[in-house]
Amino acid sequence: PGAAIAAYERDLAAIQDKIDEADREAAKKPPKAKTGAPPLLDTAADAKRAAAAKALADARLALVRACLDNELALYKAHDSLLSAENDSAFKEGLTSVRDYYAERLKIAEDEAAAELKTLQAEADAIQKRLNAAQVRPLKKNEPEGARQAEALKLQQELDKTNTAIVQRGITLETERIQIGTDERAAIRQFNTDKFQWETQLLEAEGRRFEAEQVSLDNQVAGLKRLEGESDATYQA
Repeated sequence: PGAAIAAYERDLAAIQDKIDEADREAAKKPPKAKTGAPPLLDTAADAKRAAAAKALADARLALVRACLDNELALYKAHDSLLSAENDSAFKEGLTSVRDYYAERLKIAEDEAAAELKTLQAEADAIQKRLNAAQVRPLKKNEPEGARQAEALKLQQELDKTNTAIVQRGITLETERIQIGTDERAAIRQFNTDKFQWETQLLEAEGRRFEAEQVSLDNQVAGLKRLEGESDATYQA
């Protein structure tokens, strides 16, 4: 991504030089009388300047996208590292079930926030480019349809980006639900294992009656959890 950004910056500088050259040429000519007609480029110098300005606007949009992609890639790499550290700490017993899933949720939300920020910045850049395209001057003998086609293409890009924003928000909600489901399942499994360990320990010590009581308590607790989850599902 860094090489791509450097290339875009070189392109911007070259295009800006062309615009400056066209400005110097235009400054040598007398100003045109203003009319109420739509903007029209009727000289080679004007057309050259407009083409350079369009190339500059396109290059700027490409540069914004490259910078945003680079920033997001770095954030995702950092996020992946945090997720791996969290998984490792949990497997080694250095963090509790609740803390582990709380961290998982935080990582998911932070990553989604970064992606949404990037997508919104891209949408803003496209909107700015679209606004400029809708009012750009037409070259001599250039049909209005050419400007409309350019604007339509940018509008489609904007719609695609806005759709991605909505979809990323939906994906985040799905991730939240899944993490919550995984956490409840992990807690149930932990409690089941705990009761089994206690039962085996009591049986090993010859305390069969107490072991049977622990097993019964485990079954009752399981029924209560099932009842609570069913109620929560019904209320939702």
